[in-house]
Amino acid sequence: MLNNIKEHINNRINRIILQNRQRSSSTKNVIGVSSEPYLDLIFNPFNKRQWNYLSLDHLLDYLIIRVTDKGNNFYIDSVGEFEQKAGKFFSDTNAFIELSYNPFNEILNNVIQLLNTLRGKDLIRKWQYEQMMPDRTKCELAHLYFNPKTHKDGIPVRPIESTIHAANTKISKFFDKILRPIFDYKCKDTTIIDVLL
Repeated sequence: MLNNIKEHINNRINRIILQNRQRSSSTKNVIGVSSEPYLDLIFNPFNKRQWNYLSLDHLLDYLIIRVTDKGNNFYIDSVGEFEQKAGKFFSDTNAFIELSYNPFNEILNNVIQLLNTLRGKDLIRKWQYEQMMPDRTKCELAHLYFNPKTHKDGIPVRPIESTIHAANTKISKFFDKILRPIFDYKCKDTTIIDVLL
């Protein structure tokens, strides 16, 4: 179905381009010889119906647009097909489960309660507490999304875990500042080889 939509849009665009070229050429007594399609929108602007036809507004409920995994391109697919690819990933890996409820408040409250307990028992200093305390107005639930791997056969999807605004991100950053120099020092003579087994 997506291929039919793409083909229909391409055919319609080519027809409009050809009509505009012919109109432009006949009024100027010139013949267009460019190998690339072009539109002279100053002299031959689209009418409202043509713009509406070329817009994606009427297709947005059926299409999904994503940045590709490699190549910084955009990938357009039908929502149903993209959901099938995500479903295949879930069934193949058994690495994730879909939650039936939103645990955001529970997670945020647990993180805040933990930090309050540590501060109350004087196990962390005030400045550490403030650095690790999540901002309730900026936090969001960590979530999973997918980018298409257009460089692979069948265009599978790559899972991306978005945790940048999660409730525990500030704690993670705090410990990273402490542990990274130690890790770098201890591993400076270590060669890490990335090998798939």
